[in-house]
Amino acid sequence: MPPKNDPAHRHSKQAPPTRRKAKPKFEVPAETEISAAPVAWAYRTDEVSAPPPPAAPRPTEEPSRTNPFLVAGMSVLLAGAATAGFASLVALGLVATPLGIAKGLLGRGN
Repeated sequence: MPPKNDPAHRHSKQAPPTRRKAKPKFEVPAETEISAAPVAWAYRTDEVSAPPPPAAPRPTEEPSRTNPFLVAGMSVLLAGAATAGFASLVALGLVATPLGIAKGLLGRGN
């Protein structure tokens, strides 16, 4: 199979070396040089008054951040729980009614 003429597949050509930029040449002014004097602690004197206490934050009313999908999901969940509870009460009543009738009939014979 002959080689392709696509330049992306040619490995013989190398990219030309990039030229480096020279460092900028400038002088640092003498005023900006670091001083050799050590830095000492600065203490407050009695003349300096304490800062005023911060003001109490005002309560702000934020808008409601209720997610409508959360409200809809919770309402469906509660509706399902109520339906399941009602169905279990009906089933229990249907089972208990014949037992109550039988107890009443058997209890009278004594």
